[in-house]
Amino acid sequence: MEEDQLYKPGPTAEYLGSTVNTLAYWRYVGQGPAFIKIGRNVSYRGSDVKAWLEAQTRTRTGEHASA
Repeated sequence: MEEDQLYKPGPTAEYLGSTVNTLAYWRYVGQGPAFIKIGRNVSYRGSDVKAWLEAQTRTRTGEHASA
């Protein structure tokens, strides 16, 4: 993912190995990467997706998220 480029939910879900429905659920509950919403259109900035993914790194299973 390019840092400053905007991505629609489909390519973002594919990059994360997830689904568009999971991204929608994460938006609803306030989890997942930060997103941009203009009208009905949702996009994800590459840098936000990468930052969120990095924050998911753990060293053991019982560890809580750092962000």
